[in-house]
Amino acid sequence: INSDLLEKVKQYKINISANVEKTLETLIYEYEKANWEDQNRDAIDDYNKSVEKEGLFSDNFRNF
Repeated sequence: INSDLLEKVKQYKINISANVEKTLETLIYEYEKANWEDQNRDAIDDYNKSVEKEGLFSDNFRNF
């Protein structure tokens, strides 16, 4: 870690581990969110094919 950053961390009494943990949680969340569609592509395609073939379960209940 950059020594200037460490000096500021000490000066402001910043908890490094807590902040690293929060940052990692955010990074992991953003990665998983960005990759969700790719990870679920097969299931999405299967669902869309099913809807095309059979329609939606609520089709019989709609009045519009």
